[in-house]
Amino acid sequence: PSNAHFSALIGASFGYGDAFWRKKGISTEGMKDMAEFGGTFTLTSELEDNEAYLDVATSGSGTSNTGDMALTLEVDATRDQVGFVSMIAPSPDWFIGVSAVELCDYETGQWKSNITLPMFAYDAGTDKGKLFDSDDKPNKNHKKIKKIKCGKVFCKKKKGFVPLGYTEVVRLSE
Repeated sequence: PSNAHFSALIGASFGYGDAFWRKKGISTEGMKDMAEFGGTFTLTSELEDNEAYLDVATSGSGTSNTGDMALTLEVDATRDQVGFVSMIAPSPDWFIGVSAVELCDYETGQWKSNITLPMFAYDAGTDKGKLFDSDDKPNKNHKKIKKIKCGKVFCKKKKGFVPLGYTEVVRLSE
């Protein structure tokens, strides 16, 4: 659609096992608000109120179908992973994201200087809509987060899933 865009990017730093979303997990109210409406307040509050998260940041505002968004997150020796999400609009409850990026090379004990990962489309499980522009059909009981199936909109027949963007994580300082 001509009004396709992403919402603000939300990211957080955390330790192993503390990702704020994961495939086959259940969306929190904050994830629901982000995925359905592009809201950042509830998810940001959930993360800031939880001691598992060292740092939380938001990109400010969304972007059109092309463009860059940037965040700066602090990490430490015990909270050495980051995750990101952004709503895909217009959609029922779809988002792009990376659940957990390990910033430490555990074999060498050194921080990674640069990581680039694809961001795929996920269904937050909070709305029954099946198409990109489906009407609002809330799920009273949230379903599991899942990758959008091929055949919907984000696949090429021979290549399978197509990333909608890339996450580049760059170490800024020691």
